[in-house]
Amino acid sequence: MTDGTHQEVKFYGWINVVFLFLLYAIVMGFVFYGFTVIFPAMLKAQGWGRGEASLGHTIRGLVVGFMAPLAAVSIGKLGAKKTLGMGLLAGALALTLLGTVTSKLWHWTLIWGFMMPAAFSLGGLLPIQTTVNFWFNTKRAMATGIVMTSAAIAGTVAAPFYTFIMAKTGGWQVGWLVGAGLCAVGFILTFFIKNTPQSIGQFPDGIDPDAAPKTGVKAKAKGVYQTKTPWTLKEALRTRVVWLQMVCMIGQVWALYIVTVHGVLHL
Repeated sequence: MTDGTHQEVKFYGWINVVFLFLLYAIVMGFVFYGFTVIFPAMLKAQGWGRGEASLGHTIRGLVVGFMAPLAAVSIGKLGAKKTLGMGLLAGALALTLLGTVTSKLWHWTLIWGFMMPAAFSLGGLLPIQTTVNFWFNTKRAMATGIVMTSAAIAGTVAAPFYTFIMAKTGGWQVGWLVGAGLCAVGFILTFFIKNTPQSIGQFPDGIDPDAAPKTGVKAKAKGVYQTKTPWTLKEALRTRVVWLQMVCMIGQVWALYIVTVHGVLHL
């Protein structure tokens, strides 16, 4: 709407969703799920045992968990945009090393176990979902769902894509280098991310809470109840709900790791 002096600015939240969709597709779809076909090819070519090589993936999972508080601190102090950028750069560097200098088992364990966690922690779910939460209230579930589907879509494409690339080039190293290239593209995409609507003079869902009553626009009631009682970390850790969620996550990740690490090797 234009009145001659003021032009309505397009809500940037959905543009953010597009870029977050692409970033999550790269980190989780093409890198994490792409691992399922590159890893077996690397083991076969290098003659490494499956059990000893899996140690790197186990360490990676633990370090990702330990780095989560660091990612949260980074988001709070630097913003999700810079945090994502650091994660994508770390992923590009680690994957480049995997595709160029990795020739011994300890190389693999060190790079995948201790370097790649930075990519998954700083460039993965936490900063991406935090950004969505900042930009959406009433449509948060829809925006989150759109972004999260990218991992499944990209993961479905990643396996045949990497298999084709490695078959044509004859080397597993190319798979890691392609992943590094995608992380570099992801780093460029982070420049288009906006941390919060307030940073560019907008509001969550594109609705100005002060102007809404005047224009007749009413925000829809949230479908999920949110308590108005502030919770500290210590108080939350004393509740059974938090620990039950942890148990559920452990079970989900346990099953996921079994499939992603060993699934292809049994086909």
